[in-house]
Amino acid sequence: MNFYKERTFQEIFTDTFVFLRQEWRTVFLCIAIYVAPISALAHYLSFQVTDILNVASREMLIFLLFSLISNFLLQSITYCYIACRVKNNEIPTRQTVMEFFSKNILTCIKAFLISNLGIGIGFMLLVIPGLIALAPLSLFMFDKILTGASTSESFNRSVQIAKSNAGMSYAIVLLSYMALFFIQSLIGTFTAEFSAGAQILINVTFTIASAIVYIIIAFLYFSLHSKIQKSYDNY
Repeated sequence: MNFYKERTFQEIFTDTFVFLRQEWRTVFLCIAIYVAPISALAHYLSFQVTDILNVASREMLIFLLFSLISNFLLQSITYCYIACRVKNNEIPTRQTVMEFFSKNILTCIKAFLISNLGIGIGFMLLVIPGLIALAPLSLFMFDKILTGASTSESFNRSVQIAKSNAGMSYAIVLLSYMALFFIQSLIGTFTAEFSAGAQILINVTFTIASAIVYIIIAFLYFSLHSKIQKSYDNY
């Protein structure tokens, strides 16, 4: 597959699912082994929280910790898989992905914290700063893991990439996260009375949907990066 290719809005989604049809076994195997158990545990711990307003309670802090670890692993391993795929130009093995993740774990942690804290703080202060930061900071984590560049270089490039087609950048990122929020809301509304096994299955489904969103963001990155590179070549 040619990753660095300028794509239309529709082609970003189409190529995401072409990619998944070809490589879903290894992608989801990594998620099933390294992410799903932590995600399922976080989901279980959410039922131990009796007072959701008491963020300092022991149960809430444990739940938030495992949720954070689960999200970190999901984003990092998904992006590490794609980085291995691009760098080696072949479908990577699970071992190759985890070796790459292990070697770059500090980069993953730094990128995850900057990306998610930046977006979170933006939304806590005012909605507008959070929305402005959403597209470039979503692209930032993937750029830093893929390129291994410095924080400032990755951030500047991510801002430039997002600005190159702001309409597409924000539309895809917002639609993707809104879809996840909608799914999560449905899960919270309709699964309270389900059996534990059914709830775990639903949680795994949400984890897979989240991974697909991160892959969509990666294809958005490739498309806009190619557009910028093409304009440089023409110049």
